[in-house]
Amino acid sequence: MKQHGFLITNQRAGTSAVYKITTSYTVYKEELHTVYKEELHTVYEHIKNKDQKLEQTCISILITEKQKEILEKFCKYFGWVHKDYLEELQKELPKSCEEYLTDELILIAAYNLKRKAEKKGFWTGNYFVKGIIRWIDNGKGKSKPNIHLQHYVEKVHTDILKSKIEEPKKEEETEQVTEQVTDQEAYNDFLWFLKYYIEKYQNLKSADNRKQLENLLNHKYCNQQHKETIINIIQEN
Repeated sequence: MKQHGFLITNQRAGTSAVYKITTSYTVYKEELHTVYKEELHTVYEHIKNKDQKLEQTCISILITEKQKEILEKFCKYFGWVHKDYLEELQKELPKSCEEYLTDELILIAAYNLKRKAEKKGFWTGNYFVKGIIRWIDNGKGKSKPNIHLQHYVEKVHTDILKSKIEEPKKEEETEQVTEQVTDQEAYNDFLWFLKYYIEKYQNLKSADNRKQLENLLNHKYCNQQHKETIINIIQEN
């Protein structure tokens, strides 16, 4: 305690001494009979910092109803069974990922679809919760997927998110609205890819970047205007 500045000893005449425990932000350290000010970590600061870290750890992420529905469909499609997966995710995921969690979940599903198609083995029910947590912690998916995941992102929308958890509703109008929303999300993904690969090719006009841009010509959401834009950019160089 003396070494870390928590305890001050003042030697009296003879063999007795006065001991003082410091509780303030600034303590005094005695060295070679010279007293000088030195800012040290006190007991108070140590406890305060520990409480702040504990408080930050206890902040739970709020998983929205839409994200819960997405997770439920993923569990049904991949056969993931975990009793308290929502509670564990809300406890372990950082608060900062609330804004981009939905996009991350789509990429996670696309990643597992790709591994399933390549017969490399996708996540199991015993792992998928830890997998999501590690995915977020490692920063995966904070940018949009590369060209190899693009196809599987579309399959997530068409093969998984369009599927009904409950029995189909009789109202045809409701089903049409759901389909339009899903198509819009897939179309927005295509627009992001288009902008991304145009900028990538303009920054580096390599054969690989050009090939990635040309691949978008065969995309189902690539209309005539998009094709003309891609062709003009390629022909300029």
